[in-house]
Formats: sequence, structure tokens, C-alpha cells
Amino acid sequence: MHSVMNSLFVPLVFAKELETGNTTKKEIYAKLENPENENLREKVRKKAESLGMIYLKDESGTNIDVQIFDLSRINQDTK
Repeated sequence: MHSVMNSLFVPLVFAKELETGNTTKKEIYAKLENPENENLREKVRKKAESLGMIYLKDESGTNIDVQIFDLSRINQDTK
């Protein structure tokens, strides 16, 4: 699932990697899509939840999961 969570929190979780210029957001997003990188997805999810994200897994069978964000807890200066 491409997510708003990744868009908001990848720059926070991977700030050092992005600052050095050794990797791009696009490269990180590609890594997050790889099933082998569950540990990277978990880092992003934990950061998001620590900053107010609530994840609701679909239980109806429609395959529509929900992410709710408390935007007041996200630094607006994050790029």
C-alpha cells in the first residue's frame, strides 16, 4: 500500500540518509515496497504511531485500510 504515512514520516526516519545524499526518497520508498524490508516499514510505522497516527485494518473484506493522522503533532517544517 502506498501510504500517506510514508510520505509524512520517511523524511523523519531516514533524515541522515537523505541529508548525506547517498539515497533519495524514491529509493527509500522502493525499499519499503520490498517484502524483505519489513524492519524498515516497522521503523516508519513506529515513528508515525509515536506522532499520533492511528491505523485501522480493514475487517469488512473491502481491503480498505485506514490511516488517521493528528496533524497538530507533525512538524510543519518537515520536507
